[in-house]
Amino acid sequence: MTCIVGLEFEGKVIIGGDVQGTGWNSKVIHTQPKVFHKSGVAFGYTTSYRFGQVLEHGLKNPVIPEDGEEVYRWLVTVLVPDIAESLKAAAFEGGGNCLIGVKGQLWELQNDFSVLRSIRGYGAVGSGTEYALGSLFQSMTLMKPGAKESATAIVKNAILCAGTFSPSVGTESETIIV
Repeated sequence: MTCIVGLEFEGKVIIGGDVQGTGWNSKVIHTQPKVFHKSGVAFGYTTSYRFGQVLEHGLKNPVIPEDGEEVYRWLVTVLVPDIAESLKAAAFEGGGNCLIGVKGQLWELQNDFSVLRSIRGYGAVGSGTEYALGSLFQSMTLMKPGAKESATAIVKNAILCAGTFSPSVGTESETIIV
């Protein structure tokens, strides 16, 4: 039903997502973006709107570790258990899929609550993943070093690509940077 795209760039993370909701035979542009930040952590979600609502409004404010080398351990031992607890308290069964940006690192939270980070420095989740990854690969191959102004455009273009070719992804998007 969506496409969320993330990119590590110059010590920051850019996460963008389309703003379309899709049903079997309908689509709606929604007022609430599928990307948000909470206490210095960026989230971009798919799976269901309820999953994202619980993350945004039910998850307690994260306390990020000072040392960037501790982010993975913190995700596994603190943030992910807090997410699981918030979902359980909200009577949301199961997990969800989202991108998380923290301390210049882009992570994917999978439905089984595992967290992964690509060596490529970018990623995508949702029904438009394959299109977005193809766009990101091509854009990153052609990107000139130090081209700051193009990083957000690369994320937006990947969502546009996914929305152009996948019927369940919109072409309008929102982005955030942490």
